[in-house]
Order: sequence, then structure tokens, then C-alpha cells
Amino acid sequence: MPQLLPKICLIEDDEIMGESLADRLELEGFSFDWHRDGCAAHAALRSHDYALVISDIRLPDITGDALYEQLRGEHLSLPPFVFITGHADIDTAVRLLKAGAHDYITKPFDLDELIEKINAVVAQGSSQGHTALGQSPAMRRIEAMLHRLATSDTSVLITGESGVGKERVAQALHQLTGVTKPFIAVNCGALTESLLEAELFGYEKGAFTGALRTKKGVFEQANGGTLFLDEIGDMPL
Repeated sequence: MPQLLPKICLIEDDEIMGESLADRLELEGFSFDWHRDGCAAHAALRSHDYALVISDIRLPDITGDALYEQLRGEHLSLPPFVFITGHADIDTAVRLLKAGAHDYITKPFDLDELIEKINAVVAQGSSQGHTALGQSPAMRRIEAMLHRLATSDTSVLITGESGVGKERVAQALHQLTGVTKPFIAVNCGALTESLLEAELFGYEKGAFTGALRTKKGVFEQANGGTLFLDEIGDMPL
């Protein structure tokens, strides 16, 4: 028996359209769940790990765009969304793209075109990993927490043994904030007490012997972005 590809969440209330999509997905070897309304899909997306969501915009209980915004408002780690839309809803689909949706396809559409989009998303997910941090329940809980933290302007303390991925978590949090300012990482354990002030806060040209030019400290370099103080516990008091 052939190995099934990553699971897809199909949200479509039209039985004829849904059957057509389900038959083609099954033919292509994809595993999928077919939900006929937004409420069932919402519950499934909160409890299951999908590689991709294919959703009609017009559903019987809630629109596809409202469902997407609701899920984003809960700061869940969402898979890519591809929306199925009629010509009357193209403006909505474009707005969804700006909000973070992956793509949309307009009715009537070629099933081969949709399969190409699905294969591209699945291939990208396979190369990058579906989640930013990993597939284990513990890492998915951390990632869900990062989605909440990304909406808050606050300092974050990341703890853990050497090698568990603290800097990777910091980078993921930086990416989730969506800011274009830099991510600056500093190994505090490598800073000597004599160099600490200059590295963190910088100095002006001529401030001391050897200060031949003005140097920005890492706080100024990371202004508006993220400053990751690695091994901060090793910094001299």
C-alpha cells in the first residue's frame, strides 16, 4: 500500500464540489479530512496537525475568511491556507493574502492547477518542517506560546540546557513579530568585564584611547528588532 502524503484539511459544503475534490485528493494519495462547515473545521484545526487547508470562502455557518481571522486571533500555529473563491469574492481573497493566507484559486478551476499548488505547499513544508520548531507536542506548545508573545512588546526569558535550541526559539519569536529590523545575537559568556559596557552600549569616537571611530552597541544595533543575550547567566555581575 502506498505511503500517504501529509494530511489536508478540506472545508467545502457543496457536496458535488467536495466529492470531486475528495476523489482527486484520494487519487493523488493524499490523506484528508473533509469538513462541511466552519464549526467542524475550527474544532479540527485546534486539535489536528494538517499540512494544508483548502477552504471555500462561502460556508453555511461562517465565511472562510471569518474562520481564518478567528483562528489567527487565537494565535494558533496555522498551516498554509488555500481559498476557493468565486469572482464576487476575489477582493476578499486578496485581503486574505495580505493577512497571511498562502494562495487562492477562482471557480471554475482546473483540478490539475489545484494539485500543483498543493504539491508545492507540501514540498515546501517537507523541506522546511511544518512548524518552525518541530513536531513534538512540547515544541508545538512552545510555538503556540510564541504566537501569543509575538503580539506583546515585552522581554522574554528563555531557559534550558545547552543545545536544546534557545537561540532557535528566539529567532522564531523574532520572525513571528513580523518586524523588518534585525535579530542580533550576543554571546554574553564571551564578553570580558572590561569590554562589556562598550559592546552593549557602544562608544563615541575619542571617548578613550584607541576609540578611533564611533561604535554602536548591540542595544542600538537591535533597536526596533530583537536582541538575544545568549548565556546571560555567565555575564559578570
